[in-house]
Amino acid sequence: MTTRTTKQKTNHVCGMTITEESAADSSRYEGKGYLFCCSNCKATFDLHPEQYLTAKLAEKGGGCGCGCGPS
Repeated sequence: MTTRTTKQKTNHVCGMTITEESAADSSRYEGKGYLFCCSNCKATFDLHPEQYLTAKLAEKGGGCGCGCGPS
């Protein structure tokens, strides 16, 4: 019996923990893939990806207004 491990990732915009299976959308930036809980987070990231990759905004509760991030 094979058990598949699902890798969890953090949405860099709102801070929500998601998996490939639960992600609503994704983007690629500089050859790397990023997962998002909703299209609003993806659109926000796509406007200024370097802002969300260098800052710790997701840890503070987000920046897209989706309401999915940590409270």
